[in-house]
Amino acid sequence: MNPTKNREVVTAADDTVAIVVISLSFVFVFLVVLLFVICYVMRKRNRKNRKPKEFIVRGPDHELANLRELPLHTAPESNTLYAINIVPTDSDIAKLPHFRRDQLMLTKFLGSGAFGEVFEGVAKNILSDSSGETKAAVKTLRKSASDHEKEEFLKEAVLMSNFKHDHILSLLGVCLDNDPQFIILELMEGGDLLSYLRTCRGMSTNSSSLCLTDLVKICVHVARGCKYLEREHFVHRDLAARNCLVSSKVPSEIVVKIGDFGLARDIYKSDYYRKEGEGLLPVRWMSPESLVDGIFTTQSDIWYVYV
Repeated sequence: MNPTKNREVVTAADDTVAIVVISLSFVFVFLVVLLFVICYVMRKRNRKNRKPKEFIVRGPDHELANLRELPLHTAPESNTLYAINIVPTDSDIAKLPHFRRDQLMLTKFLGSGAFGEVFEGVAKNILSDSSGETKAAVKTLRKSASDHEKEEFLKEAVLMSNFKHDHILSLLGVCLDNDPQFIILELMEGGDLLSYLRTCRGMSTNSSSLCLTDLVKICVHVARGCKYLEREHFVHRDLAARNCLVSSKVPSEIVVKIGDFGLARDIYKSDYYRKEGEGLLPVRWMSPESLVDGIFTTQSDIWYVYV
């Protein structure tokens, strides 16, 4: 057998193996690079399509608000809500208890909020044709109120006109022909519950201090108002002590009523309300599900009461 010929065969075989190994190496490297490129492109595309996280500060408590992720836009639910973000119709406004402006006299400034002001006034024959003069609280918007705020003002009047309960603040009438417009409410002589409790805390006389029975009565009155709102499928969304009103400064005569329905919503077709878009909300008192998911229920109203 020729040794030279054998060496040539071995060399040719080695060359073939080397070519195969090099080719497979190139294919492997090419596949790895291709896989890396595909992963990079897909990751970049997913990152572009992903919505950025947005944070809203809904009130003075900035630190707490920034710790919670409040969605601006949420997916629509299968059971849509009734009377949400709908402008009151002419029919709704016509059903309101209209009252002539010249029959109303403003007597004292009571306070102001973010968008409105409240005055004490005297309304003539507002309860009946012969009821005479009745003290009332008159709510109005500031001069610089936007069209949206005026719309929300009308919504509140329409909303309150549906309520008839001993522990819900009563709407007596509206003055809509003047600018600014007025919402006329029953006057609660004791003021808001928060101020009332703070005042009584510093009192040592028996006539002004609150006993345990009085405190329990206050809780019962608020609970009855909450029960009524739940039965009527409404969530208040700001059921704090400052939005509950006291009828008298004498503890034995007090009746507590829920008021300020500027943030209230009808949930007739669902058992919850999902907040969408920007808005001012009481961050300090909000329940966890309201903070995290923007969902408000009658249960979250109870959270407000106990906090």
